[in-house]
Amino acid sequence: MSKRTIRNTSYEGERPLFASRRLRLENVTILPGESALKECSGVEAVQCEFNGKYPFWHNDGFLIENCLFREGARAAIWYSRNLHMKDTRVEAPKMFRDMEGMVLENVVLTDAQECCWHCRNADLRHVEADRGDYFFMHGADIRIDGFRLNGNYSFQYCRNVVIRHAEIHSKDAFWNTENVIVYDSVLDGEYLGWHSKNLRLVNCRISGTQPLCYAENLVLENCTFAEDADIVNLHNWSRGSFSGMTWDNVKVMSVVVAAAFLLVILLAKPLEAYQLGETYAQNLGVNIRTLRILLVVLSSVLSACIVAFAGPISFVGIAVPQLIRKLFGTTKPLLMIPACFLGGSVFCLFCDLLARTWMAPTELSISTVTAIFGAPVVLWIMVSRSRRERG
Repeated sequence: MSKRTIRNTSYEGERPLFASRRLRLENVTILPGESALKECSGVEAVQCEFNGKYPFWHNDGFLIENCLFREGARAAIWYSRNLHMKDTRVEAPKMFRDMEGMVLENVVLTDAQECCWHCRNADLRHVEADRGDYFFMHGADIRIDGFRLNGNYSFQYCRNVVIRHAEIHSKDAFWNTENVIVYDSVLDGEYLGWHSKNLRLVNCRISGTQPLCYAENLVLENCTFAEDADIVNLHNWSRGSFSGMTWDNVKVMSVVVAAAFLLVILLAKPLEAYQLGETYAQNLGVNIRTLRILLVVLSSVLSACIVAFAGPISFVGIAVPQLIRKLFGTTKPLLMIPACFLGGSVFCLFCDLLARTWMAPTELSISTVTAIFGAPVVLWIMVSRSRRERG
């Protein structure tokens, strides 16, 4: 059965072509109005221009080719099925809502705000979307190839999504998604993929702060992270590493360590008296409570500074002082304090060198290497103390 064809004309007002069946429009302009093609099926629109609101609501089996949707054609295609749109420019916001079966080819969306909500079984090929805040919300069964998006909060609460060759610049993308795979793409934006399930990224470049937090069953294959994607530094930091250090970090730590070192040196004499017992130290005028508070504060500041930049590094604070004491055969604070500061730094640098070169190109964490040297020292301390207690 052939289609009725309408060419080179225009329509305005409300519902001028309501409930049309098997209709072909060529070079037709829909002027401002509402619901021009509501409740239609089997419609083809070729080289048409749409200016009125809600032109394609509750449609089924329709083709839109080489058309233009002006800004006035907002919310143009809702509650419809089996759409095929190609070679079309869309300047209107809030396109595509509650769609079932949708194919977009070579489509440009210049104002993609709140587009593609509750859309299912969608194929997008060579689509560009700008100003696309809240693009694809609560969608399912989505396949995308050749895609560029500028906008925030995209693909949230979507399920069963496959994306290839995309460039997505979006804050809060892929939140609360499930079963999403992204191949050969650029993902740029803060807070990527939070609270997602079964997110798989293959050959992707990822940038933006704090990506992939609280992700469940996350898979990364051959992905690279930009410098601002601090998940890399966070991972290294959690294992103890100097790899993320900068000269600015060194400057801050140098100030803190130098100040703490000078203060500890000033406490050398009270510490030496304290080593002989609290009563002896009190008789020499040492305020035991104040001394303890100062030692706790200084040690806390030093530990916090080092951990903040390099992460937790095990065994250094236990093993190094014991080795220094055995090496010099004394516990005098004036000797032990500078020796421990210097010995600890040398020990950490030596372990960092081994961590970087021992199994190159794989880099171990510093804590792994410090544990190899520090654990025997701790065991030796425990055994020696046990022997002394036995007499």
